[in-house]
Amino acid sequence: MASDISSPQTEICSLNFYKFPTTSKQESKLTQALFLEGNPQLKMSQEASGSKPWEKDEDEKLIEVMLNTKEDLSWQDIAGKAGLARSGTACKNRWEQLLEDDPNLRRQYESKE
Repeated sequence: MASDISSPQTEICSLNFYKFPTTSKQESKLTQALFLEGNPQLKMSQEASGSKPWEKDEDEKLIEVMLNTKEDLSWQDIAGKAGLARSGTACKNRWEQLLEDDPNLRRQYESKE
């Protein structure tokens, strides 16, 4: 017997492979949370990718390394020197965001150079 593609069982299974249409940010976050809850491998990969929010102590470590390092380092080396479990790209993006948000920090960094 041939299976009907539009059967409810097929639609339920397809939810694991397609992005859900959303109407609001809250609904999107709820949908994502439900999606990740049912998919432990995706949840683990998201945690491993370092996509968690930055904490204040991580910001402080990054700022300290950036203001006190006189040598040119790669972003990956900066992440290691700061003792952060973040990628070099994540550190670069965070540093740019910190400079954008805090004019005093930008002045400190520019005066260092």
